[in-house]
Formats: sequence, C-alpha cells, structure tokens
Amino acid sequence: MPKSAESARPALRWFVKEARLHGQAGEPLRRQGERQSGGVPPPLAATDLGTEPWEQALVATIRRKHLLWRTEQTYRMWGRRFVNFIAPKSPQIAGTAEIGEYLENLAVVQRCSPSTQKQALNALVFLFKEALRMEIGEIDFKRAAFHRRVPVILSRDECKRVFAQLQGTHRQMARLSYGSGVRLLELLRLRIQDLDLERGRLIVRAGKGDKDRVTVLPRILMPELKEHIDRLRGLFAEDRAQGLAGVWLPEGLARKYQGLPSLFRDAYVGERRGH
Repeated sequence: MPKSAESARPALRWFVKEARLHGQAGEPLRRQGERQSGGVPPPLAATDLGTEPWEQALVATIRRKHLLWRTEQTYRMWGRRFVNFIAPKSPQIAGTAEIGEYLENLAVVQRCSPSTQKQALNALVFLFKEALRMEIGEIDFKRAAFHRRVPVILSRDECKRVFAQLQGTHRQMARLSYGSGVRLLELLRLRIQDLDLERGRLIVRAGKGDKDRVTVLPRILMPELKEHIDRLRGLFAEDRAQGLAGVWLPEGLARKYQGLPSLFRDAYVGERRGH
C-alpha cells in the first residue's frame, strides 16, 4: 500500500466515526430517519396515530402544533422508552418522581451524554404538560456529566487526503459538504432542484429550526454535479421504461400532484422557472 494512503487512514477513520455519530443522534427518524425504517417511506399520517392513549394524545398535540416529523418520531421514541421503564405503570398515573428516576437512570446506568439526557427531558416534559395536561413540579435528578473537549478540525491538506480515499458518489458528497458547509442531514435531503448551477448556490430547505437558507455551491464541483445529474436522468428513464414506481411524496402532495413522482425535475435555474 502506498505510504500516502497509509498515512491518510487515521483521517478517514475519524471522518467515518464522526459521520456515524452524527447520523445516529436523534434516532429514530425518517428523511430524518431512514436508518430505522430501512429506507421505507413513513406510514400515512392518518393511519399512524399511536396505539396507546398517551401516544395518541402525544401525536395529536404534536400535529396540532405543526411540529416536524423528526420531532414527532423523537418524542414518541422517548415516550415509549419511558413507558417501558415505569411498566406496569402508565404515564397517566406517573409523575415527577418517575421522570426523575428515568433521567437519572440515563445518566448513571446508561451513561448517556448531556445532550441525550436533555432531549429526553424535553420530550417527557412535552408529553406530560402539553399532551397529557398534567402539572409536574421541579424534577430532581442527577445530570449527565459534561466534558468540554477540544474540537478536532482537519487541515486543508488532511481534507484532501480524506477525499483521495473516497470514490464515486461518496467522494462527491464529502466534497460538497466541505465546500458548502451543509450539515449531514441536509446533505442527505438534497434534491436536484436545490442546486442552482446558474448562480453557483445551493438551497437548503427545512434545515435546522425548520428554516430555509442559501449557501455557496463550489464552482469546482459543477462539472461533476452536471455529470451526476445526467447519470440520474438516464437511471430515471430506465426506471420509467420498466414501469417502476416513482419517488416517494408525502401523502398530501401525492394526492394533489399524482403525476409528479414520475417526472424528472432538473436543476434549479431561478426566475426563468418562476421560483
């Protein structure tokens, strides 16, 4: 093995470790969370209302407040874990003491991080106060230990060495993330129409805080992005010729635009398309 490739292995291992770490934070998700569902589209909202009374109340409250699907899945996950922890009790007869015991168990027994414990706390407070309409007092629990670490930042040369170890679509994704500054989940959600090749910009839709934003699209990547789009256009045509199903759409859009899943949407070109 070449000496340069061997010396790049530590950087590549770090990159893969970080990607796995950030990909698992906040599971389970969809779109937000293909990992748990194995890439299968989420169930229809009308049929996914929860099984137990506490979960049905939670789902109804979340959707009434128009929270993200990711938030719904995360809160439901923490609700199920809490219910399993306090079994055979139900949330309707539980209270502050049980919440404190569970949060402390996360820190002491499961050794979770402060951010994980905080996420669980937010989910349970929402469940009791917003969904079940139950008043909870001051929650007494041992908080997870917080350790401040020096961030690991790769130099420009180290990034180049990481890219050199990647191939195909994975290399393209890594370079696009590096050049545009998009988060991992935002990168996985990108669509062709989010690439504004004409103006050299990238549109991030429903990013952190459910906000849209515009960031730079490195011009050095444009030739290979155009080749990638042409390759996808060919694959899309082959799928249509074989009668395969089109892309998944949320149920509301699927009913409104029934032919949209089988149409190929090209790269974003700004005002010429009326956007």
